[in-house]
Amino acid sequence: MYVKHSNCFFVIRLFAALCVLIGHATRDLNISVFGYTPESKAIFHTGISIFFFLSAFFLFTSYERSKLKGQNVTDFYWSRIIRIAPAVYTYAIVSTVLLIVLGALSFTVFTTKEYWIWLLSNLVLYPQYFPDIFHHIGVGRLNDSLWTIPVQISFYLVLPALYWSYKRFGFKKMILCSFAISAFSVLISFVILKYSPDSITGSLYLHSFLPQMFYFTLGIFWAKAWNKLPQHTVLFLFSVILFSFFKTDPLHLSSINSTLWSFLWFVPLSYAIVWFGYNGPKILWQLNRLDDISMGIFIWHMVMTNVFLYTGINKTLSDYPLIIFLIAATAAVALLSYRLVEKPALRLRSIKTNKPVKTKIAS
Repeated sequence: MYVKHSNCFFVIRLFAALCVLIGHATRDLNISVFGYTPESKAIFHTGISIFFFLSAFFLFTSYERSKLKGQNVTDFYWSRIIRIAPAVYTYAIVSTVLLIVLGALSFTVFTTKEYWIWLLSNLVLYPQYFPDIFHHIGVGRLNDSLWTIPVQISFYLVLPALYWSYKRFGFKKMILCSFAISAFSVLISFVILKYSPDSITGSLYLHSFLPQMFYFTLGIFWAKAWNKLPQHTVLFLFSVILFSFFKTDPLHLSSINSTLWSFLWFVPLSYAIVWFGYNGPKILWQLNRLDDISMGIFIWHMVMTNVFLYTGINKTLSDYPLIIFLIAATAAVALLSYRLVEKPALRLRSIKTNKPVKTKIAS
């Protein structure tokens, strides 16, 4: 059978999605599995950062290729929206139906203003409204992990500007400026979290790309610099050891400055991710022929966790059978979403990208 990509990045994305699922499940289902506990985070609790990093790593070169093909910025925006929006819309609609079937919601929910505001927040891809109508279900928030959606969308919006600065000022100046913005953004985040975390302005800022700018910038850096820097198994192993050292935190750096600590362990991890992506075992390449359900797992895992809590499934199983059942149920829903909605929706990319090219007839 044909393998779409000769690399291991599919496996890395799937691993990141499962890390997020397991991390949230241990917290909300009060279980301890694979080194995760409700009180502490395992060494692999890195999923969301990996998503942001890989997003920039692939999208910067993707946007560069689109510019070389003569596509305009709206083509790029459309291709990104059509990848995310159908999945979020499916989640909003299907989760409503699922909760009604389970008896967690009644049809009267459609008469409430809160429901329609919640639905609208999903339709505009800013799912950060948590109405009281869901407070009796599970943890009280149907899906609070979707704060990453507006972060991703805002990054898409500024990516053309980053590419312009790269072409105008060069790679080195663009990267240095981006890292400087990352540092300044962290300072602003600290001020907002301390003095006005619940304000509208603060919420909009915290759910933008700026607080996560470091991971996006690091992804762009490796996208352009990887082929120019040493790539060796020894460096990969050293980066894994360095990551493990900082992540286990024997120096207790996280208690001094948790943000700086996160940056310290993610830098060596970023090298390990890219190296493994290109040089991982070829047998893992075979998984690239599978459907890409990593985003679906990320979107659906909190809904399924809340369903488990509402129905009491979490009380009938011990820790490992419970997490395996949760992974299987989430993966099944994610697969259905991808097969029935997300994959067919990708054909809509051709609406903008396959436009006829105008040519001049020589006279």
